[in-house]
Amino acid sequence: MELEYKRESLGYLSRATVVNLHMGSLSLTKKLKKGAVTTDSDPDRIGANKKLLSGDAVSAITAAQRELGKWIKQRTLPSPFRSGMLLIPNTLVKETDAKLVAAQARLENLTDQFLQVYEELIAADEAALKSNFNRDDYDTPGEIRERLQNHWSYVEFSIPQSLPSDVLAREQEKARAKFAETTDTIQQVLRAEMSKLVKNAMTSLAAKTEDGKPKKFQNTTISNIREFLDLFSDRNITEDRELDEIVAKARQLLEGVNPDDLRTKAPLRDTLVNGFAEMGKTLETMIVPATIRRITFEDEEETANG
Repeated sequence: MELEYKRESLGYLSRATVVNLHMGSLSLTKKLKKGAVTTDSDPDRIGANKKLLSGDAVSAITAAQRELGKWIKQRTLPSPFRSGMLLIPNTLVKETDAKLVAAQARLENLTDQFLQVYEELIAADEAALKSNFNRDDYDTPGEIRERLQNHWSYVEFSIPQSLPSDVLAREQEKARAKFAETTDTIQQVLRAEMSKLVKNAMTSLAAKTEDGKPKKFQNTTISNIREFLDLFSDRNITEDRELDEIVAKARQLLEGVNPDDLRTKAPLRDTLVNGFAEMGKTLETMIVPATIRRITFEDEEETANG
């Protein structure tokens, strides 16, 4: 990748760093051979998978990778580049890199534990899958270690300055348009995230049992919002002042609020519900659904689904 584009031309994106991230995963599903599942449908129109490997060692790896994917997603922003290339606010790069280093060390330890029981897990699959068992579906220990590696590197976007002047001008204009689109997408994604958290909190806090008593709610109802608020200043690289005002109101609303108090103090719950309802209405006017781009983690999905 040729790297030579003036950072001042990137606008708000100069406040973020691109990390090219690949998250390791186990191969936990394989396609069944045609005819393995009886059906009256055209077999060329029907597909089915078999699940491979299960147990605590497998669950530990998938849980660790899912946790890392969630942690990264909470700190990154939509990128104008291909999937796996993420924007991380410059203020969070050091913390993120340390997290990735620690996560890789944890993953290597979990890989060792998994390989200690690998043959036992394969034997269990053979007993469960019977005629659908195929030893060739399973990676070697060396391949497992290669699969279970998180790879990341930091890159800087650029347009080769050696291009002919007319081509260079065209590519620079395309880049500016893409960066402008990404700036809008970043704002919309953050607004959508805040809106979802507010709606979830409002619904959870307002929920009643059949006899009119407040339903129990999870501490994550409040902790998820607080985590978003804590990271917002770093992620708000576009200086979205409208959302900044909403975030400030949410911080003020939650100041000194203890989840335990919400379980026993109805007036406090009502205050939060009313405050979140007001924020929700404002956020609805700020979100343009057509421009919201979902951040995808293809490797995270592979980890979860095999």
